[in-house]
Amino acid sequence: MLAHELAHAEYFLDSPERLAQVEAAQGAIEAFRSGNRRAIKPVYQNVRRRLREPLAVLAATEAHAESVEAIVLRELTKERQSQTAMLRASAGGDARERR
Repeated sequence: MLAHELAHAEYFLDSPERLAQVEAAQGAIEAFRSGNRRAIKPVYQNVRRRLREPLAVLAATEAHAESVEAIVLRELTKERQSQTAMLRASAGGDARERR
């Protein structure tokens, strides 16, 4: 989870333009959510069109964060497996020395 959140920070800090896009997308979504609108079909379809781009911007940040998180988890898993193998090998060596 930490890797995921740090990936978001890296994604935003890497590009001020990207940060501005994300902030604008969040603002557009929040403006819609705070408005008092009834969900009638034509209005709903118009809102979906208007929010398509902001939602795509946010989806891109999530995709980046998830890919970084997957890499970190894969590396942590490799490290843990390596440590476990070393402990088992060490324990096996200790048992042979006792014989």
